[in-house]
Amino acid sequence: SSGINAEYGVQQLEAISNIAVIKPFAIQVKCNPYSPKTDLLQFCLSRDILLIAMFPLDGLDSKGSLLKEEIVVNIASKHKVSCAQVLLCWALQRQTLPVVQTLNIDEIKQNIMQDGLCLSEGEMEKIHQLCKSNGDTHGLVKLTS
Repeated sequence: SSGINAEYGVQQLEAISNIAVIKPFAIQVKCNPYSPKTDLLQFCLSRDILLIAMFPLDGLDSKGSLLKEEIVVNIASKHKVSCAQVLLCWALQRQTLPVVQTLNIDEIKQNIMQDGLCLSEGEMEKIHQLCKSNGDTHGLVKLTS
């Protein structure tokens, strides 16, 4: 198995999967509620490819605007957790692997302390509605247990 680190879409990943001797086991892409990559995630889940979600808190270039979104702030307040924990939970519940970049030890500890946090389907949908990506207009990926 092999991993892919690129902003490939479904067509490119499918082409690679069809000709590769060693099938990809993971793809690493920028993925967060502003750009949830729903079609790519559905494809990955159907092919047992792990989607590694880079910049799940919205990345370095946007000054953390996802962390200030009213929807995220309200959900965090309701659950008595940080906005970062809400966003990481959203990513995990979508079966992606979020990768957060920080050197702050307190942020690292907080990010891994989910304490049983589980977002409702309604909360997941509210967060998904933050999508700003033109090519990602589909709803939530419906996951099966």
